[in-house]
Formats: sequence, structure tokens, C-alpha cells
Amino acid sequence: MQRFRAILSSALSREALRVRLVAGVAPEWLTASNETEQDGSGVITEAEIQQIMAAILPGQTFISDAPIVGSLNIGPQGMLKLRARRHPNLSLDLYSPQGSSLFDADGSAPAAAVSLPPPPPLAASVPPPPVAAVAPPPPVAAVAPPPPVAVTPAADAAKEAVPSPDQMFRMSSTPAKKKTPSPTAAPVANAPDLIHAAAPLIVVPTPEEVRTINFAAQDASEGSASNGENPIDGFLKEMVQMKASDIHLTIGQPVIYRIHGEISRVSNEPITANMMEKIILPTMSPRNQTEFLKINDTDYAYELTGIGRFRVNVFRDRNGVGAVLRHIPAQILTAEQLNLPPAITKLTHLNKGLVLVTGPTGSGKSTTLAAMIDLINRTRKEHILTIEDPIEFVHPQQMCLVNQREVHKHTGSFGRA
Repeated sequence: MQRFRAILSSALSREALRVRLVAGVAPEWLTASNETEQDGSGVITEAEIQQIMAAILPGQTFISDAPIVGSLNIGPQGMLKLRARRHPNLSLDLYSPQGSSLFDADGSAPAAAVSLPPPPPLAASVPPPPVAAVAPPPPVAAVAPPPPVAVTPAADAAKEAVPSPDQMFRMSSTPAKKKTPSPTAAPVANAPDLIHAAAPLIVVPTPEEVRTINFAAQDASEGSASNGENPIDGFLKEMVQMKASDIHLTIGQPVIYRIHGEISRVSNEPITANMMEKIILPTMSPRNQTEFLKINDTDYAYELTGIGRFRVNVFRDRNGVGAVLRHIPAQILTAEQLNLPPAITKLTHLNKGLVLVTGPTGSGKSTTLAAMIDLINRTRKEHILTIEDPIEFVHPQQMCLVNQREVHKHTGSFGRA
């Protein structure tokens, strides 16, 4: 797949209309000037094409000699139309948005047959044999190998392809089929009916496309914030009013609050897949949507103005997509309000060493640790650096200098931070 990304990136950087991969032939692309260029990395094998098809056309199999068609979302570059054929050679054509008209023009014509010379004797140092020209495209002009491809910065989350809601909340192991939205489904803006990849293909941008560094301040919520306009906000307000610690969302079950450690079903209406999509999707940033699509779970913080912050875990189980949201009080309880014993508060006077705060879920680890940091912040002149996933309690600048970094948003990992 790394080679495929490089081929596709080079072709799109030259504004190619079509990228053609044929087993046993070097990849080629058709430019806007109707010239054919070849990739300089050598022939592409049938096994490589099969691997590419498994990634971008998951679950699709050939029926007779009929081609397989679909689309591929490559983020800011738009949608590519796809057509795969099995005869006379396994081939895959990808059409850029500018070359979409070729998709229909090529639809009735089979992929060009390729005449290959007999293979030479096996030798480790012998390069692949020369390949006869493909008909009917014009003779291939000799071109220099494509320039090195720029590497996407890890923090440039905005360049990542964002999966569609349909892919995220309904993806299964069954073959993808073209779907007609049901009248009850929530309309999704600019989400075409596509055959999506199991994981979005991220095309590495050229140097001109890499964003400049933004030195402006960023809110701790990093886009996962609301002023009360999202469907989930009403549940969160009720949750806080009922003094619940958590809200559980599971397809097939009603909304469930955890109050004083016990679950409480607040209605009899079960949550459907469409309801889950409407409730959860608006709370997720593009980075979390992409992460969820890749590994089937993600963690982040969600803030409701005037109510508080919530730690969110979205996951997939046998019922579909589920979520748990835990309330993080806006007001940090002090060590005095928690009545922390001297054995705990004296730890905040240490200058060296490692302090572990441990305990089962719901035992008060985060609350205790926040109170200890708050005590240091109010009584010492130090530098406090927190590394969190996600940021929970927000500490103001008091006597200490406070920097709070969220893993995957402000840094790549705990180790790097």
C-alpha cells in the first residue's frame, strides 16, 4: 500500500485524469494534455493489485467477467471513481475528479490486453524484463522518476480523510453494496453514496499543500465543544441535574444514567443505529472519526458550555456503536473540600520522585489527582505540565505556570510529550 500511495500521489500532483494499474505492466497515468506517463518504480504484480483492491474495495468479488466499480474518498483531493477488471489481465483504473468523464467513456471498453515476453532465467540481481507497449494508448514518453513525496506531519489532522457517517456507524464484514438512504435516516451533507475502503486512504500532500504552523491558542476541547445545539446536549444537562456520573448509550437499549454507582434506565425507547449516529457523530472531531474507523474505539473530551466537560469513549460491540460519557465537574474540588488526609497532601510538597494514584473505576482517582495539582498550583511557584488522554480538568494559571497537553492532539504520544 505504501507503493500505491506513492504512485497515486505522484499522479495527482501532475493533475492526472486516470491512473491505470495492469498486472505485469508499469503503472501509468493519463495527463490533462492527453499524454501517457509511466511510473518509474517498475512493473506492478497481480498480487499487489489484489492487495490494493482488498484495501479500497473491501468485500468485493468478481461476478463472471463483470467489472467492479466504486469510489474512494481521499480527503481534500476529492473522490476518485474506481473500475476493476479481471480479464484479459487483472487491472484497476482510478479516475480523478477532473477525469470523471473518462469513467463513462471507458465503461464499455475492456482493459487493454497485454503481450508479455517469456520471463528470463531467475537471478537475484536481474531486473524485471522489459514490457511490450500497451495498446491502444500512444507510445510512452520517457520521463524521469517522480520526485520524492513530502511526508505529512503527524499533527496535521485536518489533512486526514474523514469517513462518512454511514461508513462509521454501519460498517460490517458483509460485502459493501450501493445503498439508498431510508426516509428515516438523518440527511448528511455532502456524503455521496459510495463504496468505501476499510480504512481511508490518506494521500500525502505535496510541499505546497502542507499547512503553515498555526501559532494561535487552541481550546482544550479542540473542536469537540457545543453551545447546546447538538442532540446529545439535552441528555447531558439532565444527567448533571440528576447528579449522574455517567451516561451509557447502547443500540437496542434506552438511555442509561449511572447514579450513585447504579444504572438507571430513564425511558423505554431503545436507541436505534440512526439515533446513535445523530447523537454521537456531532461530538467527534475529524481525528476521532478517523481513529474510530481504523481501530473501532476512540477517546476524547466533549464540552457543553455552562454545563461542564465530559470524557467520552466510543466503541463497537456486537450491537453496533456504543458510547459512555463521564461528567467532569467544571469546578475543581480542593483538597480541603475533599478533606484529603495529611498523608495525601504531604505528597504535594515533594520535589523529586514518582507518585502513583491508583484504584478501580469510579474510585476518585481523577478527582484526587486534580485536587493535588490544584493545591500545588495555589501554594508553590513551579511549572506544572500535564499529559492527558483526553484533557479532563482544566487548571487555571495561578502561582504556577500550567501547560496541559492532550495526546494525539498536542503531541503524538505520552513518550514524545
